[in-house]
Formats: sequence, C-alpha cells, structure tokens
Amino acid sequence: MIIVVFGLPGSGKSHFSQQLADYINAEYIHLDQISDRMNEPDKYDEKAQQYIYRHLIKEITEKLIFNSNVVVDGTFHEKSMRRMIRKKAVKLGQKAVFIEMKSSEPQMKKRLKKKRDFTESDFEVYEQIKENFEPYEKPHLILRPDRNKVEDLLDRTKRAIYG
Repeated sequence: MIIVVFGLPGSGKSHFSQQLADYINAEYIHLDQISDRMNEPDKYDEKAQQYIYRHLIKEITEKLIFNSNVVVDGTFHEKSMRRMIRKKAVKLGQKAVFIEMKSSEPQMKKRLKKKRDFTESDFEVYEQIKENFEPYEKPHLILRPDRNKVEDLLDRTKRAIYG
C-alpha cells in the first residue's frame, strides 16, 4: 500500500508521517530528502520537480519490494503529482491512500520558524505553495494535528486504512 501524506508546509506532515510509518511498520520516504540527494539547485522549478518525482516513483517501487507499505511525505500540491502516484499504485497492484494534513495558519507559521531536517520551507515558500495548491477532489482522510493528539490521529488513520 502507498500512503501519501500531503499538505502545505508546516501542516505537520513529516512528524505524523514518521509516526505513522513506525505505527504500521512501513517504509518512510520524505520527498525533500530525495530532492536533497538529487542536488537540485532549484527544487521548485518545474523541470526539477519532474526529475525529483521520477526518482520518487523509483524509490517507492524499490521500497515496496521489501515492505508491503510505504508512507510518502510531501506537499503534493499539484493534481498531476498525486495522479502520478495513483497511476503507479495501480500499475504495481497497490492500494493508494491519500491523507491531507491541515493546520491553522498561525500554527503553521509557528512550525515554519523552527529549524527542521531536510526542508528549506519557510513562510514565504508556504505562501507560494498555498497560492498554487490544487484541492484533492477524491475521497480522502483529512487530519488536523493542531486540534488532535498524534495518537488519536494514528488510530483514526489505521481504522480508515484497514477498517
């Protein structure tokens, strides 16, 4: 199963994704780690994004060989990015689950002020991505880490995924 945790920078994706991967014994992939390894000077450039996403698809495929579940953490703010993951899941015979993280803007602003591993996102990047964020129109789980404990979010996610 491919579980995509997406949302705006500072929404709590990375903290939750890491916890979720541990909770369900899944492989964890952070999109920013891939872009760091690719050494792309402008990872927000469209060409660089396509290159990074091709490597993401490759990494998902490789990790699914060793584990039946992969948690992917990234903004995935464009429909085309999410569609690419769904298509790959179908091709691999895997279920794709999308989880959107949402938090209040003051909470996200507070998180973005802190130094975080593998990301350069700040409030300026948040505003750029927010302006271009394309809503996910298919049924999916929406979680609010600013309103709920992570343990409750993990339980809710496990029930939604496994029933």
